[in-house]
Amino acid sequence: KLSDRFADYVRDGLKNGSKMSVDSAEMDTREINLPLVPTDRALMLRQMNLADQLLGTAGTGVAFLLSGLEGQASLPAAAQRWLRFSRETAEAVFERHNQSPLTEMKAEIQALRIHDLLVLANPGELFFTFSEQISSLFPRWKVWVTGYTHDFVGYFPTPDRYDVQSGRFSYPAYFVPMIKGDFRFREDVGDVLVRHLIGLGRSLVGAGKPKPKRANKAAP
Repeated sequence: KLSDRFADYVRDGLKNGSKMSVDSAEMDTREINLPLVPTDRALMLRQMNLADQLLGTAGTGVAFLLSGLEGQASLPAAAQRWLRFSRETAEAVFERHNQSPLTEMKAEIQALRIHDLLVLANPGELFFTFSEQISSLFPRWKVWVTGYTHDFVGYFPTPDRYDVQSGRFSYPAYFVPMIKGDFRFREDVGDVLVRHLIGLGRSLVGAGKPKPKRANKAAP
């Protein structure tokens, strides 16, 4: 349903849009550092060992959970897959400690200006609240904040998604970094990224108004 609605918007745009002459475009890129919080390595080791034990691959494992003993049920296939997944992700995060730096990640952002359109691009998925904040600071421009450009680093959540006091484990804040075998971002990563995107955008467009569109030349 979502893809059908999106396709309808694209069809409407193609049907109702008008051609325009583009005589130039400006673009700039910048390398930035995104803050990370290293995961407890001992915790990852414990998760690896626990999975090994339950899967019966550590010598002292309870392999009967996989095959089942007389009168006992075996571990469901879905649970076995989850244990293997948990072990592999824990191992990847454990090995991440061997790569420096531990407290930051290098990333690239980009800005593109075409007439009154300003595209600000980042390598992840920025929560919509941040996109609105960015757009509000460029009132004279049509702003597109685009994600997953040049790289894939996961989500940039709002700070509340890192709050575990509610007992909820946030998929974008904690789970996705583990899937990637990396550390989670620091709670203020969204603010850090927004500050860099705004700075890059301003350096590209300055404080002036968008350049006026040129009238299309009539076809001979």
